[in-house]
Amino acid sequence: MEKAKSGVQVSRRTGELLADIVPEIEAAAEVIQSINQASKEQSSGVEQISSGMDQLNSTSQQNAASAEELASTSQALSDQAQEMRNAIGLFKIE
Repeated sequence: MEKAKSGVQVSRRTGELLADIVPEIEAAAEVIQSINQASKEQSSGVEQISSGMDQLNSTSQQNAASAEELASTSQALSDQAQEMRNAIGLFKIE
């Protein structure tokens, strides 16, 4: 009979302890969910930054290509201007 009483007391105490830790487990689960959500948001932010950097890189490459083309065109115009000066120099106005 004593063992049965002791078993009931152990069971009761175990139930009380479990009841005490359930709110803590629930709080920990909420914290984990918050961390998970924050991680998802951070990942999304990183993806947006990466996309922006890709666009910036693409624009920079386009600008570099345009600058090279502009320099080439400028040199061609300069060469043509010199040719025009040489051609005009052949004519003498009296």
